[in-house]
Amino acid sequence: IFAKCTFVGVDSASSLYQVGLRTGDRLLSINGQKVAFWRDLEPTFQQISGSTALTLEVERYLDDKFEKSEKLSLTSAGGRVKNYSLNDLKIESAEMFISRVAPKSPAEMAGLLRGDQVISIDNKKVSSWEDVIAAIKNFPGPPQEFLKFDLVRDSKPLALEIKPNMTTQMNANGTEDRRFTIGVYPMANYADIEPVIIKADSPISGVVRGFHRTVDVSAMMVMSFVRLIQNKISPKNIGGVLSIGQAASETYKLGIDKFLQMMAFISVNLFILNLLPIPVLDGGQLVFYVIEAVKGSPMSLKKMEMAQQVGLVLLMSLMVFALFNDITRFLGVH
Repeated sequence: IFAKCTFVGVDSASSLYQVGLRTGDRLLSINGQKVAFWRDLEPTFQQISGSTALTLEVERYLDDKFEKSEKLSLTSAGGRVKNYSLNDLKIESAEMFISRVAPKSPAEMAGLLRGDQVISIDNKKVSSWEDVIAAIKNFPGPPQEFLKFDLVRDSKPLALEIKPNMTTQMNANGTEDRRFTIGVYPMANYADIEPVIIKADSPISGVVRGFHRTVDVSAMMVMSFVRLIQNKISPKNIGGVLSIGQAASETYKLGIDKFLQMMAFISVNLFILNLLPIPVLDGGQLVFYVIEAVKGSPMSLKKMEMAQQVGLVLLMSLMVFALFNDITRFLGVH
């Protein structure tokens, strides 16, 4: 279960807005006291007297890129509010504020903008982003043509009619899911899971732990191949060198430990792939050895050459298909 993070939405009438706090900012500390979760804000504010100045340490993300941020120190003179509560300070969770509107999407064509706050959809109040997703996903379609969005923009009410599009998306299970979407993204709202450090008592126990982890990942890979054959996982999940390069680049940005984990994951993937019963791979050679053991003599050279040619065609076809998936994915065709 994820906890709500300290990203805030700020009314333009708020005293904190006057000193520079903006919707989408993340509060890091209040008068030197660190706040990690949304639930920490109210009690922290209430501990401070209304006559005491507020000093906020704020992290601001630029252009929706979390790796580019700046830390600000905002000070509000005391006496402007009776009490330091979320209601009196006119700040709330940023969950219901729009972070980004996809280009050429139904939301953009209807006039939805970054920073708009969603209040209700089809006259039904929404209190979480899951409510927004459910309302759009369950759009009945014809004869109903639009969803009515009640919004707040710059502290003023606004109503827009948006016609959702039916799109195909990949879900967490690797299968394709058809649903209505409008092309909007919420402000960041959930805190990261606190990392759990697993320590090995000795090099031997570390090797044992690594072995067990490799077995688990190998079993997962095998089941993925089985589900791929059963058509329970979409073939669009198959990636090639471009996907590997992108994964390596993204994990390297997260740290050397994440990068090495991804490299290990890819190595296990290639290990399982190499054991497939395709003649040009090691798995195909093992098949030849089994046939020789059962038959009592090796296969004829002609049959082995034919098998190698078929295996090469299969392998090259798989590589071309993976490259095709990479290109279409990067072009946004998927």
